[in-house]
Amino acid sequence: MNLAHKHGNFKAPEGFVLPFGCMEAAVSDANRFAQLLSTLETVALDNIDDACAAMQEFISNALPPEAVIEHVCSHADPGMRLVVRSSANVEDLSGMSAAGLYESVIGVDAVNVGDVQRAISEVWASLYSRRAVLARRAAGVKQADARMAVFAQEMSANALSFVLHTQSPIRGKTSVQAELCVGLGEALANGTDGTPWRFEIDRNTGKVDVLAYANHATSLRSRATPPNAGQVVVECVDYTRQDLSTSIDARNAIGKKLLEIANTLESELGSAQDVEGGFLGDDVVVVQSRPQPQ
Repeated sequence: MNLAHKHGNFKAPEGFVLPFGCMEAAVSDANRFAQLLSTLETVALDNIDDACAAMQEFISNALPPEAVIEHVCSHADPGMRLVVRSSANVEDLSGMSAAGLYESVIGVDAVNVGDVQRAISEVWASLYSRRAVLARRAAGVKQADARMAVFAQEMSANALSFVLHTQSPIRGKTSVQAELCVGLGEALANGTDGTPWRFEIDRNTGKVDVLAYANHATSLRSRATPPNAGQVVVECVDYTRQDLSTSIDARNAIGKKLLEIANTLESELGSAQDVEGGFLGDDVVVVQSRPQPQ
């Protein structure tokens, strides 16, 4: 596995998927699973924490088959790290995005079968966190109807990460909105304190309008070179010295690339897109694109 999968003006990490049904097949007691699901459906709010904890503990003990994970791990290069992500049937939909609702496990050793198994189970279990269960209740979705597939991707050692809305929530179709931060993007996806760079990019002229300057004090980074390639570390960042804070030319260059990505994905996928990705050297890496909530 490597980042050689090129598509037009961006790259996409390679990886593997465990489809819907794998979690259910891995549980040790189908009757107990059904009982816990039924409890989640009807439990009063005062007792929902205990019900969610019981289900998550049960799912955490369900591991994907060792032979299956050995097979996918055998295709990984030594030192490769994975991001193990959720791909549920109740997220990434035009009417229910669930962005950030489920867990992602980063920096997983791609050749360590046990580590990959445990990361997958952690993502499965996040289907039944308190916030996920309550979100489905609010949306009128039965707990038994929720399914969790898992998508494992080679981790990209991004210098910058971005979230891109191909149609600006503020200005609509006339511009593209991007949020960016240094490193792996936890500040964008997981609600870390602080403010990312927030740009509006005019669709006709390419002009970048700065709505906010980044002020995060720390960043998650993935080391890109041996002997610790793929290791995730926390580093302090002085955002006042970053090119995107100090250079109009740097912002325009980034804006041009993001606008190209927005136009490509919107054209090919047929609707406004909510995109996650990053910059790795001269390459743009796209890890996810989903319909943008309207």
